[in-house]
Amino acid sequence: MVFSKNQVFLRAHDNHRLRVLWLQGCEHGLWYISIDEPNAWPELMRREEFVELVVTSQLTLCDDPFAQNLPSENLLSDADRKVRDRAWKSIKNIVGQEPGIYLPHIRADLIAEAALIHGLSEPTLRKHLRRFWQRGCVPNAVIPDFLNCGCKGKIKVAGSKKRGRPLQLEADTGLNIT
Repeated sequence: MVFSKNQVFLRAHDNHRLRVLWLQGCEHGLWYISIDEPNAWPELMRREEFVELVVTSQLTLCDDPFAQNLPSENLLSDADRKVRDRAWKSIKNIVGQEPGIYLPHIRADLIAEAALIHGLSEPTLRKHLRRFWQRGCVPNAVIPDFLNCGCKGKIKVAGSKKRGRPLQLEADTGLNIT
């Protein structure tokens, strides 16, 4: 049975989808990540066990849910590009360390080093890595979900009352800044 990187399988007993991350040079096992668990990390499974799960239909090949949802380069806004480029720059050297990056102790050292170099926190780098792996191992996978922000379709109009934190040192009531 032939597997390839980025294939997505549906696990029958819990309906979780698994993405294959690494198989080259790994005759005895493969690395995968659950794309449905928000705090998932890559896990190693023996190749024979994976094949057995596929043969017994406990794992079935399914469509990649992120393949259609990732925007193409020409549809990205400047804000999307800026955030994507910063996130990608912070993790691109880490993700190039395959397959060592999948081992927790090596991954922790690489994340700590990248946090110092790029001035980002370790949790932020872990979020970028997880998003990269779960969404298809492409640079556009680290684009944040800006579409999920705010109230879709509602226009927000500033009223007469000041929004936000009240002024502490001045008697004035303040004003809205747009």
